[in-house]
Amino acid sequence: MRGEDISARCACFDFFMDLATCPTIAIGDGGNEIGMGNVAEAVHKLDIIPSMTQCDELLIADVSNWAAYGLISFLSLWHNRNLLEEINPKIILTYLSSLGSVDGVTRQNELTEDSLCFTHGEQLICQLEKICGFEPSTI
Repeated sequence: MRGEDISARCACFDFFMDLATCPTIAIGDGGNEIGMGNVAEAVHKLDIIPSMTQCDELLIADVSNWAAYGLISFLSLWHNRNLLEEINPKIILTYLSSLGSVDGVTRQNELTEDSLCFTHGEQLICQLEKICGFEPSTI
């Protein structure tokens, strides 16, 4: 995201996309994520080192987690079951933080998603539940 090579600190999953025999979906927000190879030409103009790995369907959002919440909303509608109620950003971030994770933007070990307080993710989940016609869960 900053034009910094962080490959040594990241696991490589790109080969899963190359070996997949089914349609692939990827989520990105900063250009360095798997799937952003679909828009490599546009992203290459930015001051980052873009991922070159492509996918069949690419979801782009300001915060990658939020695109995942959107995808889970679709799956909830498809299965007529509120899968969003099983997501609790604070619990997830607390767990990751206890393992030493850092926010991709602030580089701090804190309960944030791309510098935004976890409560923003909770609010988005509630909005998505309402849009999908589900009773908002109490996070």
